[in-house]
Amino acid sequence: MVFENVELFNIDHVADGEYGKRMVRVPEDVRLSLNPRARDVSSYFTTGVEIRFVMNCDSAILKLALPETDENKFFPIQLFYGGIQAGWTWLDPVNLHSGLNKIVINKPKMSDRLVEKTKEDGYAFDCNVMRVLLSSFNVEFVGIEGDVRPPSSDETPKKKILFYGSSITHGSLAMLPSNYFVSLVGDALNADVYNKGFPGTCHVEYAMSDYIASRSDCDFVVAEVGTNVYRAISDDEFEKRIMYLIKTYTDANPGKKLYIIDNLILNDRNEECRELVRKCINNANLCSVTYINGWDLLESRRSVAADFTHPTAIGHMRIANNLLKIIG
Repeated sequence: MVFENVELFNIDHVADGEYGKRMVRVPEDVRLSLNPRARDVSSYFTTGVEIRFVMNCDSAILKLALPETDENKFFPIQLFYGGIQAGWTWLDPVNLHSGLNKIVINKPKMSDRLVEKTKEDGYAFDCNVMRVLLSSFNVEFVGIEGDVRPPSSDETPKKKILFYGSSITHGSLAMLPSNYFVSLVGDALNADVYNKGFPGTCHVEYAMSDYIASRSDCDFVVAEVGTNVYRAISDDEFEKRIMYLIKTYTDANPGKKLYIIDNLILNDRNEECRELVRKCINNANLCSVTYINGWDLLESRRSVAADFTHPTAIGHMRIANNLLKIIG
């Protein structure tokens, strides 16, 4: 959405916060229909969110705020010039601190070389688009000082993909926003990626399926369906929610692909979950719906960190590479 001369990418709604505007990754009516923790906490996490703008000035001041939090925590942001990661002069990544942050962003030097690199390397972004990538935390947009404008449609990728899933899709333990498997897939496919990961709260609610189906602007959807909700509800209800997602999406988007990942936690207990997901997809019997086994993406438990749940940064790379073999 466009807000105060910038684009708040991956945001559908803003609400009043302590310092400025809280950014919400789903429309307000959808947020209110989700399970309590998704409704009140996860919807506000800024994973996959970017502040985008084009500068008509030499420098701008971006104002972001964090509510009171542990000052020792790491809240990194990254800067990209279009598709090109900013260099050491940006001291990338920048760590946000508790309270109001004023971040000076200078127009990059050697702009002619950036234009050449963008063309030679085939980036879909115009290098004049400043992209401030936010991590997974509750950050508020306070404003921007300087002569800036939101990017136009011809300055950003034409291809668009929506991802839905758990904390793994959300990007947990990937360390930096550009390391999320969702981000890596977007970079490889020259696509904009909308990250609707809900840590611990991806329950495949009917309202969320309606929202996903309504996103006709996206070329296809990748949905990780079983990691959080399996065993949180009955098996019958689990199947109903998956079937509803499939039917709602395919009815609204005939011919567009829907890729369904069963479960991204690697343990034998989840084999029953995988079987239920396979059953639903087989019953739907649609060539536009593709089943993906989580084991095939992560390959082995070596991809998983010490919490025995979340992939490491290298694990995110493995997911991306294996996913690209399927959807690329």
